[in-house]
Amino acid sequence: MKKKINEQAAEGKTTMKRRVTMKKFTALALILVIAATIIAPLATTSAAVAFPGVSASAYCEFVATKTIPVYRDSACTTRGLSNPLRSSNAEIWANDKCKIITMTTSYMLVKFPSSSGELTGYIKTRDLFLVAAPQAVLTSKFTSRITTYVNTSGKVYGYTEYGDTVYNLGTSGNYIAIMYTAKSGSRAWMYGFVTKTDYDKIFYSTIVIPTPPPSTQSANYTPRMTAPLSTNSCYYSSINPF
Repeated sequence: MKKKINEQAAEGKTTMKRRVTMKKFTALALILVIAATIIAPLATTSAAVAFPGVSASAYCEFVATKTIPVYRDSACTTRGLSNPLRSSNAEIWANDKCKIITMTTSYMLVKFPSSSGELTGYIKTRDLFLVAAPQAVLTSKFTSRITTYVNTSGKVYGYTEYGDTVYNLGTSGNYIAIMYTAKSGSRAWMYGFVTKTDYDKIFYSTIVIPTPPPSTQSANYTPRMTAPLSTNSCYYSSINPF
């Protein structure tokens, strides 16, 4: 009888252990399901930002900072153009001012200057941009103009201002490459560089709430402090982590 009781007790302990193990397994499974539910939307929002639409009537202007090979086809495998004057060595030279009229993550259709007039050809996206797709897109709320540069050597190009849409196209040293609103005639965008410090201004501008004159202050008036408005200073529609 004593042996039987011991066996029953042992069996009870085994059953209890199985129940505890099953509860732990169920709890772990529940945690994984919840985690997957939370992570899935985050993965969706971190997808690469798409380039804005460009065309001959809404092109993006850039100044080349180096020699860029030009191709006849969008696969960028055949060099040169149909123009006999540039049949074998078509290329964009440093300081050429060019127009992007089609933009993808692998190639761009561009118009560029030559001795025989403006020509059209394909270039590889990576030969111009630092990244294949924008890392982020935002709307500037910084109320002052921010200087843009042709390159990372500090040659002034233009500026961004309040309300401009700005695409982050990668980092080079102390500069960030951007594509930004620059409407003028058929030009819709410009590609250039800003310093990291100025880029932070676009993201984290501050708004000063002026203190009313003493004569207009109420008895319960409390001055408001100036504070970074990271959520109001820009509209952060999407991001692809570096």
